[in-house]
Amino acid sequence: MPPSESGKISGRPKPVPMIFYADYDYAWDSALKEMQRYNLKTVNKEVGSIITDEMREYEGRQERNEYRYHIEVALTVLPKEEELPQTQVVITKYVSQYRGLDTDRLVASDLVEEKVILHRIQRLLEIERTKLQKAAEK
Repeated sequence: MPPSESGKISGRPKPVPMIFYADYDYAWDSALKEMQRYNLKTVNKEVGSIITDEMREYEGRQERNEYRYHIEVALTVLPKEEELPQTQVVITKYVSQYRGLDTDRLVASDLVEEKVILHRIQRLLEIERTKLQKAAEK
């Protein structure tokens, strides 16, 4: 599909998954800590779901360049691999371009924000793992 005027591409949201070798509770805590920087609409640990409120971003000053988006985080426990716990975290960013008269057009994300969120979750898990190792050594 051809890019729009703003450089964004029309299309469906693309989920960005990452598997972490971490217990579900640690992965959940790290994901929730990372997502606290957003206004959260839904947080449900039992089903592994975090959803942000709708946010807006603008390109230029014209109303037709308004984009609305929200981010969904889904966590799933995977079977252990070589006795190591695994948790999959999937980030999906839903972006729509305002077109007036309640006709928004779905556009694909550039996937940068999703990848940054996953990287930050990974770093938070590494920090927690280091803290646990130091505590076990004492």
